[in-house]
Amino acid sequence: MENASKALIIAGAILLAILIIGLGVYIYRQAAGVIDTGTMDQLVVSQFNAQFEPYLGNNVSGSNVKQLIKIIIASNRAKEDLKVTYEVVDPDNDNSTIKSGNTYKVEYSENQAGYIEKITITKNGDDSGSGGTSGRETGGKV
Repeated sequence: MENASKALIIAGAILLAILIIGLGVYIYRQAAGVIDTGTMDQLVVSQFNAQFEPYLGNNVSGSNVKQLIKIIIASNRAKEDLKVTYEVVDPDNDNSTIKSGNTYKVEYSENQAGYIEKITITKNGDDSGSGGTSGRETGGKV
């Protein structure tokens, strides 16, 4: 009778260990799914913002600003749920008035999810008409 009770205790301990291991595997898989979803969300935000980032900065040439406006318009057509607005402070809000020889300050603001939602383009006041760089190295976040 002693051997039978010891065998039942050992069998119960084995079943309990299997249950604990199974529960651990289940929790791990659930947590891994949540982590993967968060990583994918960040990747999607980065990919969306990457199309605008080369055109941000303090010394962006007029031709790069014109290209940026074309990219914004194309992005708004492709992703109607993620509209990006732009504002040209001086001159008027029309990309034909942007002069290739001038340089501009291009800043942006993000929504709560991290997507770029508004781009502000301001003509630099001390333009010599010599053009400029893409301004990527100077940043441009509002």
